[in-house]
Amino acid sequence: MGRTVVLSDLHLASSGGIDLLRRREFRESLWAGLEGADEVILLGDAVELRDLPLAAAIEIARPFFDELAAAIGDGRVVVVPGNHDYHFLDTWLERRRLDGAGPLTLEQRIPVDGGPLAELTRGMGRAQVELAYPGMWLTPDVYVTHGHYLDRHLTVPSFERLAVAAVERVLGGSGEATLDEPGEHGDPGSASPADYERVQGPLYAFLFALAQSGS
Repeated sequence: MGRTVVLSDLHLASSGGIDLLRRREFRESLWAGLEGADEVILLGDAVELRDLPLAAAIEIARPFFDELAAAIGDGRVVVVPGNHDYHFLDTWLERRRLDGAGPLTLEQRIPVDGGPLAELTRGMGRAQVELAYPGMWLTPDVYVTHGHYLDRHLTVPSFERLAVAAVERVLGGSGEATLDEPGEHGDPGSASPADYERVQGPLYAFLFALAQSGS
């Protein structure tokens, strides 16, 4: 059985240079820790796409991905977007809308065949790269996701929680949903991935658009 490594919240290309893996000495320590791994899961917010214009963020994050490819050879990298790198999903989400695709399930595997993630990973050579969303099953009884859906349920009045509540108020629907089982809009006590996307997706798109102003 192969070795899988899960990394979360790298926030590569954060403004102010606070993302430590932008620095070569930290990346070298990570590559040593990845020895023997044949799968790396980037579990949300791998790249910070809310601080800088897209081209600048991709350029800053590229060395990490190029070196990751060298570290895992022909292994696999699975990118599970979170709220800060949600834009990686835009091409796929638009295709789903055009195709009239059915509801989201707990795991969709998505080939990287275009868009900013394809540009970011074009130097990864033999490594296999794919997207998974909103999470993925590591084993039949272990599921991993970035956790951004939980912002809908926080009681601490953070910016993200208040913004999600504002969108939900505009669109309508219950704020008491859980992810225990599928549900319809406004059905208290249960919700599907589509219910979370409905109230959180517009916020993520807005914040990404703000970053493209370059300010």
